[in-house]
Amino acid sequence: MKERLPNRIYFDLTNTCNLHCLHCSVDAGSEKTGLLQIGELYDLLEQTRTMGVNKVVFSGGEPLLRTGAFDVFDRAIELDLEVTVLTNGTLIDESAASFFREKEITVKISLDGAAAPTHDYLRGRGAFGHLMKVFERLMIVPPERKAVHYTLHRHNLGELDDLPPLLEKIGIPNLVLGTVKPSGRASVNKDLLIPPVMIPYVRRKIELIERDPRVHIRRFNSKGWEGFGCPAVCDKFGIGADGRATTCVFLGEEYLGGSVRDTPLLQLWRNYLAGGNIFIPNPVCAECSALEATGGGCRARALYFNGDINAPDPYCCAVYHQCRSLEKIRSAEFLQ
Repeated sequence: MKERLPNRIYFDLTNTCNLHCLHCSVDAGSEKTGLLQIGELYDLLEQTRTMGVNKVVFSGGEPLLRTGAFDVFDRAIELDLEVTVLTNGTLIDESAASFFREKEITVKISLDGAAAPTHDYLRGRGAFGHLMKVFERLMIVPPERKAVHYTLHRHNLGELDDLPPLLEKIGIPNLVLGTVKPSGRASVNKDLLIPPVMIPYVRRKIELIERDPRVHIRRFNSKGWEGFGCPAVCDKFGIGADGRATTCVFLGEEYLGGSVRDTPLLQLWRNYLAGGNIFIPNPVCAECSALEATGGGCRARALYFNGDINAPDPYCCAVYHQCRSLEKIRSAEFLQ
């Protein structure tokens, strides 16, 4: 039987960031101790290639703040790895844009509002205007190599309808949608969190966006309702800036695994698989007919809302009950 491997591996290049976003899931700020050195990152990329994984994502913090970041990107390309850079975009100048185009690197940029007040509310005054200039520089990068990551929260839901024309204007058709998770600074700024009762409304808004030909919604979750799946059940693997394996960045440091400084990358992955799925179905979820399709939702939300990592995810439940209600209504109409 062929060994199961991650679809992609995430490498955090740094814990530092030049912004102080209200919803930052990892509370990025000052650099922590034990940062992986450039040589160590080169070795990890070679291990990635040897494992048979061909996709890597570089993140942080803000990855472009890391000295030597472009050398790391270049080394990954030399190893024939598909490279994605997840960035806030603020540090992309003409030189960086040319580099991304030349090396055929995919750039995924965080955009959290279709207008300045909303985006700047999370990321700071002037952030939106600056980012619009960055998108102009990125016009030289092919559309298929660019994506916008839009984090849905309570205050930007109303701007979902405004995204298609904005994405068309900035030349980026690809959209990644995620909900703000109750971790890092978002767990402190609780007004950002979307109440579970609103999730069917959010799901409906996403369905309408999907119909717009100007937008292609990219999904990377292997399970979940319309993007509300749990990252911990996806075929991805993460290595923090200090070299520790991450089960899920939204669950906090207590769920970090071993270090690449002590254990080879492949063995860390095998250890992760051997540990079993992080989700052990509770009695409610175990009896749910949608469990196989949903994967049980997000464990970080379950932990936050219900105080137990193995409790039901209220977002998942909200969508399930809505679907069941619609089924009953349709059945009643059919019988009439």
